Amino acid sequence: MRATRFALLGLCWAIGCIAVALAETEIAQVKLVKVDLQQRTLTLQRTGQAEFVADLHKNPRLWWEKKPLALEKLAEHTGKRVMVRMSVDTGRKPIVRELADPDTWKWLDTVRRGVVKGVLKALDEETLTLEFPDKSEFTYRHNARTQWEKGGQPASPEDFKQGEAVFIAPRLLSNLDTLAQAVSDREQDTQQARERTLPTVQGVVQTHDLLNRRISIRTRAGDTREFVYDQNTEFVSEGKPIKPQQVKVGATITVHRRRNADGSEYARRITLHPPQKS
Repeated sequence: MRATRFALLGLCWAIGCIAVALAETEIAQVKLVKVDLQQRTLTLQRTGQAEFVADLHKNPRLWWEKKPLALEKLAEHTGKRVMVRMSVDTGRKPIVRELADPDTWKWLDTVRRGVVKGVLKALDEETLTLEFPDKSEFTYRHNARTQWEKGGQPASPEDFKQGEAVFIAPRLLSNLDTLAQAVSDREQDTQQARERTLPTVQGVVQTHDLLNRRISIRTRAGDTREFVYDQNTEFVSEGKPIKPQQVKVGATITVHRRRNADGSEYARRITLHPPQKS
């Protein structure tokens, strides 16, 4: 009996994990109809559809007018249109993980992607805060993998001072923190650092050593990158296989990459793009 009980608990745990894994994210604009803080639920309504009830995440990210919003203040905005990020398809009510007014949602989108410029407002062991021209502020996390550069040279957080203009390459994490992947005083350095984190990179072939199976490109961000390849690397163009020798200097290619244990960059797939028609 005891073994059966543990087996059932294990099965329930597994089913729960599968449900979480299968949950999808939905971003939608809705009307905030009702806030029930005791039940930790929100009643929402999509345009032209029936109201529905969603649970609040245990740690929801709430924003209003480009600032964090306290949970107890949320009911003040009942009746207004809001943007929500929800976990759905979990076999239960949707879970609201993030909510903001529409203008703030657009702002969040700009400060969480690409390369962001701002004035360094605060910096500690885990976070840095930028101030933007409209005086709004956003706080990013940083960690041991954050790349710091100043004047084109590797740097550390201690090399940056409050009031300096900096460029950040952000990445939104699954817990909705935003990680600063790269921090620099120069935009191009940050663009290149961001590009180095991506699984694919596009550029123009600078050299192609067929004998040693090495190819270098000048990337969109102005970086020079070298990749190794082997007999397992796929070479394709317009959806069809090609031979490595068809990739010439001056051609534009996209490299699907991964990093080898020795630090070299391995090209698992190289796509040759046809010349642009004039």
